[in-house]
Amino acid sequence: MPPKRFTHQINNLPTGNHKIFVRWNIADTVNAFYQCIDAYITPGGNPAPQPTATTPAPQPTATTPAPQPTATTPAPQPGNGACTATVRAANSWGSGFQGEVTVKAGSAAINGWKVTVNGATITQAWSSTLSGSDTLANAEWNGKLGAGASTTAGFIASGSGSNLSATCTAS
Repeated sequence: MPPKRFTHQINNLPTGNHKIFVRWNIADTVNAFYQCIDAYITPGGNPAPQPTATTPAPQPTATTPAPQPTATTPAPQPGNGACTATVRAANSWGSGFQGEVTVKAGSAAINGWKVTVNGATITQAWSSTLSGSDTLANAEWNGKLGAGASTTAGFIASGSGSNLSATCTAS
């Protein structure tokens, strides 16, 4: 039985509005559950750990000021790096299947992506825009990915869902 509350930490999301799509499977069946939420991501990081001891920390006795850094690292800027895509059939039935595409930015940030899915005739898509019957492009909110970051999109297609492959192009 899963815990009542389950959390994940998601890194490298740009600030602003996002739609988060979650899918989980029941371990001993082919059934899956889905949930989509709207989220607003704010800048920040991990919260500072809270002290557990009541003893005050010793105070430094030296009067020499600490050295100040002389250079700063600029924040990463969106770029036109490369991307990769993986595709899988998440669920299937007689003459169709539900597919999932995961897009991952390479060593540089990307401003947008387009994935061609080979082996599928796509009829519906979410978290992306369908072009033709085999190409998914990023939605407005999930196109900019930092270096190494990833996003997922889903689709419904006709066919068996076997022998799928995907090709990603960054824009």
